[in-house]
Amino acid sequence: MKFFVDTSIFVDCLRKDVIPSSINFLERLGDEYSGYTSSITAAELSVGAHLSKSPDALERTLELLNIVEVINLDSRIAIYAGKIYADLVRSGK
Repeated sequence: MKFFVDTSIFVDCLRKDVIPSSINFLERLGDEYSGYTSSITAAELSVGAHLSKSPDALERTLELLNIVEVINLDSRIAIYAGKIYADLVRSGK
């Protein structure tokens, strides 16, 4: 199974009070599932790491990003993602 991991899951794992369900999910990637994230998510996480007062913030961020494959988005993918999101909104998810 393949999963696309968004910024919020990574942030859950980088917080001082880690969200257990998010870290458990990421730990399963690579073993049981394939994980992907976008270059946009990598950029968002980089901003947070560079603004962080924690000296190891960038290192921890890079460790998490190594769990998944970072893919570049083009307009075709962005438009398709918008359709998926709209379909989920319409169905109340």
